[in-house]
Amino acid sequence: MQIPLFPLNTVLFPGMVLPLQIFEPRYLKMVARCLSDEGCFGVVLIREGGEVGPTAEPYGVGTLARIQSVDKEPGGTLHIVAVGVRRFQINEMLEDQPWPSADITEWPIDPGEPSTVERLSDRVRELFGEYRTNLSEATNLKLKINSIPDEPEALASLVAIAMQIELRDKQKVIEAETLPAMLEAEVGLLAREKMILEYVKDSQDRQKHLRVGPTGQMFLN
Repeated sequence: MQIPLFPLNTVLFPGMVLPLQIFEPRYLKMVARCLSDEGCFGVVLIREGGEVGPTAEPYGVGTLARIQSVDKEPGGTLHIVAVGVRRFQINEMLEDQPWPSADITEWPIDPGEPSTVERLSDRVRELFGEYRTNLSEATNLKLKINSIPDEPEALASLVAIAMQIELRDKQKVIEAETLPAMLEAEVGLLAREKMILEYVKDSQDRQKHLRVGPTGQMFLN
């Protein structure tokens, strides 16, 4: 299957909403083609290079996206909203296209063994609840989430989207071969972030118990 690609500095997950501003000529033509064909384009994280200019080198796993809405400015710039649909693997980058393109194979997430998924989902829910609390207390950043999904794959996607972590860590999640592996990766990431955020909170608490004297030295209260 051949599709156009958007190499971006983001990791798109199924169900994730992605707003984009399109102004580069080749991508304007690409979006027009997608709209006329009612087709999808692929979103892949950039491994090397930039979003604008020569074609960037992407990671090998991304997510198909379908355009939901389009708003065109008088100057021609497009504002589109797309949503992630399903994963794919890149078989080969295609060099003879007017925009970045690849031959891909769709890669549905293997659901795994139900009891393992249930156990890991419960653990992810628990750690994610702690993560939200720690993040708010350490950084004053409150994640606006109306509800936590019951369905494990939707849960895995939501947690990956919401975590404030490096893109390469998110890429490891989207590249997990099975749903249990995806959840297991999130357990590790959430446990790591818990330690970091708790350290930040402890450091802030220690600072509150210090004061600066007339010489500029710090003293305990």
